[in-house]
Amino acid sequence: MPSVDDFNDKTTAFWKWLVANGVEISPKVAIHDYRAQNQGRGLRAEEDIQEDEILFTIPRKSVIAVDNDSRFVEFLKSSGEETDPWFGLIAYMMSIQSSDRWKPYFDILPDSFNTPMFWSDEDIERLRGSALIDKIGKKEADNSYHEQVVPLLNSPGASEFFSGDIDTSINAFHRMGSLIMSYGFDIEPSKSTNSTSNHGNDGNEDEEDDDVDAVKAMVPLADILNAHTRLCNAHLCHTDDNSVLEMRSIKKIAKGDQIYNTYGELPNSDLMRRYGYAQAGGTEFDVVEISTDLIIDAVKSELVNSSTKLTNQDIDAQFGTLAKLDQDNDIIDEAYDIPVSGELEPETIMLTLFLQLTEQSQGYKPRAVLESIYNKAQSGELTTESLPILQRAINSRLAMYPAHLVSEIRNDRTPDLSDEVFTTRAKMCQEVLIGEIRILLNCLDWVKDCAVLPSTSIFTGLKKKREPDTGASDPAKRQRH
Repeated sequence: MPSVDDFNDKTTAFWKWLVANGVEISPKVAIHDYRAQNQGRGLRAEEDIQEDEILFTIPRKSVIAVDNDSRFVEFLKSSGEETDPWFGLIAYMMSIQSSDRWKPYFDILPDSFNTPMFWSDEDIERLRGSALIDKIGKKEADNSYHEQVVPLLNSPGASEFFSGDIDTSINAFHRMGSLIMSYGFDIEPSKSTNSTSNHGNDGNEDEEDDDVDAVKAMVPLADILNAHTRLCNAHLCHTDDNSVLEMRSIKKIAKGDQIYNTYGELPNSDLMRRYGYAQAGGTEFDVVEISTDLIIDAVKSELVNSSTKLTNQDIDAQFGTLAKLDQDNDIIDEAYDIPVSGELEPETIMLTLFLQLTEQSQGYKPRAVLESIYNKAQSGELTTESLPILQRAINSRLAMYPAHLVSEIRNDRTPDLSDEVFTTRAKMCQEVLIGEIRILLNCLDWVKDCAVLPSTSIFTGLKKKREPDTGASDPAKRQRH
């Protein structure tokens, strides 16, 4: 941790740099040291703030975005490489990190990160049970450096931007990528007139903005704001002509309160993976994943026995039939999200019921069976025979977590809804696992309490098929809910 004097000196230099670069800051706000709360720098209200007050404005030309530098844009075009915009920004940041213009800004940005990308195997083992382990992406990021950035560094004209002592190592690549993931915003292109912008890797654009490709950018001062899903009280937006970005309050803020942005509708697991912190009690957007393979295994365990005379191959063949019907991949996925409520998605129910009916559905057109299942799933209805399948799948998912933690949460599922934010690795991991276990227990309750029908109800009104089914995909083309 830097000394207090060094920390304050860099903050002061950054503040002066902001003013010199056209950033206009309300006297009602100031940068504050929140290191005692494990939150680094943040923005604090120095006076009472009303709703919809402008806290500060930033000229569009003062953000770090590739489209603000015509020379670098031309370099990317002439390099002969198809560079993803994300990696284009990484390369651009590598090229300017030591420049006089941007140094005071980069000086306040972290050199190290607390995200799982930089953890040891021992630390990652603390996440045992969570699907987050498979989403860390360290190997994929390394491959991207060699496949996307290295060719760019070796292309004609690169020496103009990457000469001298500019750090173009894989470590610099990871730092810039992590800065963008942790601090970046999705903003409108420089000539756009749309009026919203979104913090983080995922935004919440309005439908009318869907046709506009957002630009990934670093927005000085806006990224000083810490984020919290329950405490958000400010939002970044554009002026109509997109020449200026404005940070506005979205509710009243009392003197002395911290000013928060939000990263969007993210579960605790994503907050930890992308930003290196977790909220006490999770977020309202927490989810846990249950894999398709786990559901298939549960079906086989419940149905493949002497009384049914079904085989594993029969279940696999039924899954193959569903895959043919689901040509647009609206039903089948690698895994399914279960939200905080524990209620299963219709797609999860459809997969389970279609496989559960492997034997009973013989002689009926698969398309018609799936149509009937679709109607039941939309109402959250299960069959009597599907209950033990789902219970087995959920319990198998619970068995992936540390047994002592599952036992503790069974005894007390009440979430801690304090405003505390955790940054230590052990505590973050525990909070993520607790949230996921809580959801699975909620799901067991939901399965037990939901409406149950006999399997025969699926076939009410259906006629036996007379000729081979064509495999058309009517129900699979329905919009996902």
